[in-house]
Parts: sequence; structure tokens; C-alpha cells
Amino acid sequence: MAAGSLPLFLSSGNLKSFLGAERTIFQPYDNERTEYHESQVSLQCGKHALNNLFQNLYRFYKDPNYLYYFVVNDKDKKPGFTNFNLKENCKRFQAQVRNVLGGVSTVRCEDTGNYESVYLEWVLKVLNITTTALSPLLDQSLRFDSFTHNASRHRGILINITGHWICAYKYEKAGEQMIWWTHDSFDRPNVHPSFPTHFDLLVYLERKPWLRCIFIA
Repeated sequence: MAAGSLPLFLSSGNLKSFLGAERTIFQPYDNERTEYHESQVSLQCGKHALNNLFQNLYRFYKDPNYLYYFVVNDKDKKPGFTNFNLKENCKRFQAQVRNVLGGVSTVRCEDTGNYESVYLEWVLKVLNITTTALSPLLDQSLRFDSFTHNASRHRGILINITGHWICAYKYEKAGEQMIWWTHDSFDRPNVHPSFPTHFDLLVYLERKPWLRCIFIA
């Protein structure tokens, strides 16, 4: 923990977390300045979750599959990345749904950026990102088995918790224990709950509760 971080952390109402309600990591990388963190703006949690996930997976794994940056306005484009305009492409998705449903579309494309799971899953498919989606409607034992199976095979997850999108990503480093971090746009930078196993992450999500998990390869 950086010098002076603890008093600030406790003064921000985090005593319960500090005492063990949730394990918290302060420096998820070798250099905490390397973390990418997008804070909440309007209702753009879907965009924030995508960017917080993809940018951090790219930093972890240097994988070109994650060199995408998601925007709702062209002025927010990121140099050096393939920029994907969520707002404009949502209209394209709406048109496709109308064609399938005979002129009717239930898909919302709000200016605020409040995107639905079906649209975010379509976005990832367009980008050729392999995904597996899971809802909590399964029997509990099947749900736990399916979640842990998928979490063991994927590096990242987009998670919808009562309408709000967050992400989780797996940190693996030679000689160190694998850790899952959740990353919420409402978090403070570099302060996120962490979990040593897939099961611990799911137990945390079950208490929220979660509505949809999209596992990212």
C-alpha cells in the first residue's frame, strides 16, 4: 500500500472492507500508474465496463485482440486503437432486429449509453471476440458449475448487476497466485475487490445479485 493510502482509504468509509468484508488490492500491477480506469459518466456503464476490461486485458497480456476502444462520440477516439462507436452501431443493430422481426425492434439505443446485454453481445460478435453468456436462471448447483467452468477458461467477464455493468479480469503472473479483480466505474482507481478463486468471485456476485455474465475469451 502506498504511503498515506490507509488513512485516506478508511476516511472514505471503507472500514468494513478493511476489516475483511471484502479483500481489496491497492496495486494490481507492478506499477499502479499503469491501470486503465474509466469513471462513471451519465449512464455509460456498458462503455466503461468494456474499456476497463479491454484496456486492462491488453496491459496484462499484450494481446492484439483487445486493441479496441469503445466510444459514444467520435471526439473521444483513442489514438492507436481501433475505435468502435457504440452509439452509431446500436442503430445498425436496431435495423437488423427490425428486419428479423418484421419492422419491430425492442432494442433501445439511448443517447445516455444505457446499453442492453443483447446489444453488447452483438458488438463482441461483430468484433470476432469469442464469448459465452450466462444468466442466473439455472439451478444453483448448475449455475455454480457453469460459472466456475467458464471462468476457468476465460480471462475477462462483463457482469450486469441489477442493470449496472461492471467487469472482472483475471491476473496471472508467473510464480504468483491467480487473482480475479472486479472493476466498477464507480470504484476509485486502483482500489478494487479481489478474489483468489472463481468460486469466491461467484459468491460475491450472488450477494449483489447479478443478472448476466458475458465471458470473454
